[in-house]
Amino acid sequence: MLAIACLAALAPIAAGTLPVRGDFADAPCGARTELALRYDGRRHALAAARDIEAGEVIAAPPASLLPDVRPGDPLILIARVGTATVERQVTAAQPGRRGRGIFVRTPDGRLVAAPFAEAGR
Repeated sequence: MLAIACLAALAPIAAGTLPVRGDFADAPCGARTELALRYDGRRHALAAARDIEAGEVIAAPPASLLPDVRPGDPLILIARVGTATVERQVTAAQPGRRGRGIFVRTPDGRLVAAPFAEAGR
């Protein structure tokens, strides 16, 4: 038998918003659990198909489809060369998942590809 996973929204999520994993907590499925996320092909990510209320339980998409950061989220880019380490404040230019590459924008407007290692870095 296939078990269906569900998630509870930790705060309200407006329709069209790109939610991230941190916006939800695992929750038991209820009798009226609905799908509330849809794939947005233009942004290559899941988006809220409608407003989702705080505490509302929705059917969970595959974990690989929910990013850890959304475009515009602040991140720290860490560059290591030998014993030197440089940290720089950047913003996510796209949704990103840990363990995968992500494009980030530097304060001077450059777009840089980097591995997304952990939350915020």
